[in-house]
Amino acid sequence: MAVQISRFDVSTAGEAVVAATWRVWDRAGTKTRLTASTTTRAESVGATYQDRVAALSQALADLGTEIARSLQRLEPQPRR
Repeated sequence: MAVQISRFDVSTAGEAVVAATWRVWDRAGTKTRLTASTTTRAESVGATYQDRVAALSQALADLGTEIARSLQRLEPQPRR
């Protein structure tokens, strides 16, 4: 699996934004792509740095949850 994060910041609109593209390949090493997606997550932030960090953390956790759900939908690959 590869994840490329293209954005990880707090916007001028007051949202913590995480944008990423991710891909999952088969285990056999044939480079067959099983799934891929581009995701952007935004969370509202408060006024403090702690609020911003918490919002970025939540947006990143949401990205991880989305990737995990996508992996659960894949059919099991036969072991070689």
